[in-house]
Amino acid sequence: MVRALLSASVVVGMTCLWSQSAAAQGTYPDYAFGHEAGEIGTGVFAAASNFVYLIPQQKSDWGPFRPRRYDPLSAEWSDMFGALGGSLLQLGAGFVFEAAYLANAGAADPGILALHQTAVEAQSLMLTSGITAFIKKISGRCRPRAYRGPKEPCLQYDAFPSGHTSTIASFSGARMVRVAYTPADSGFPIRVGAWVLSDAAMTVTGILRALSGSHSWEDVVGGALIGYATGVTVALIHPNADLTREELAAGVGAIPLEPQQARMTPVFSWGGVF
Repeated sequence: MVRALLSASVVVGMTCLWSQSAAAQGTYPDYAFGHEAGEIGTGVFAAASNFVYLIPQQKSDWGPFRPRRYDPLSAEWSDMFGALGGSLLQLGAGFVFEAAYLANAGAADPGILALHQTAVEAQSLMLTSGITAFIKKISGRCRPRAYRGPKEPCLQYDAFPSGHTSTIASFSGARMVRVAYTPADSGFPIRVGAWVLSDAAMTVTGILRALSGSHSWEDVVGGALIGYATGVTVALIHPNADLTREELAAGVGAIPLEPQQARMTPVFSWGGVF
């Protein structure tokens, strides 16, 4: 019955149901593929993917459904919520949320362990940037603000997908996986809060990019899907780890756990219980 209620709550809107646990237990992402070498390799590959920016920009006849005049105010605000500026804000906010979650769970060094999730998000960001750039280079879609008609040459061919949107969506994808692995205890809302923050920033960024004339709605939606998928993929190659007895500090969450309590059932699993 409890599992059925949890499943229904997530399906209808991710209703925050959690139970206060006498001994809070935390989880965090381990190294990629469970090994330090995997972490280094993943980081190097994600960073190297951005060399695709050196590929010449292709041109195509794929234009927007209608042109839109450039709005500099919307463009400036979109730079704050998305792209590099917004990504740095998300990295910082994500670290704070993750450290708060681990501190709530009783981790002895929450700031150090929180860097694991920060690494996941940084790798997701870099890989998403590379994938987005590659698709931009080969798709050659005209931006709405640079479209002058089907018989006139476009001025900018890098519309699809929206890079501002995809980079922020990568945080949402990575954090969604972390929420899935989080036990339903008092720390659960903290990770949900981080996920909601990135989702809100992604939505606002997408709207502003369309209003500024920089992208069509298809570019924004495409960017969101690419970023989400990349973030989920990178997060999933980092096995989930539970806080061990040695990692628990004296105080909150430090009540000894029985062997059968070593792992708690997550709110939902990737096996179909949603």
